[in-house]
Amino acid sequence: MFPETSVPQYWQRLCGEPLTNGHIVLEVTSQWLFIEALRQGLGVGMMAKEIVQRCCPELVNVMPARSESVDIWLVVNPDVCSAPTFTNTENPGPTL
Repeated sequence: MFPETSVPQYWQRLCGEPLTNGHIVLEVTSQWLFIEALRQGLGVGMMAKEIVQRCCPELVNVMPARSESVDIWLVVNPDVCSAPTFTNTENPGPTL
């Protein structure tokens, strides 16, 4: 969604957390494909709050207590939060 050369801050830290173990599993050239991938539970991704609220309100904000200087949420299909591979001992994720 954000080219590394244009906005390197989103490739180094997200909501103040370092992106040291992140893996890009999908790159798309279409916002529609990006939204559908998140809806299908492919993983987590950043999306403008207005787009989430208008187009895909079923997605949940993974880090609601944190915010950037712009309204971009880290969102995920709720089913992904309960998957064994999606765990975080400090922040167990949203309550659904």
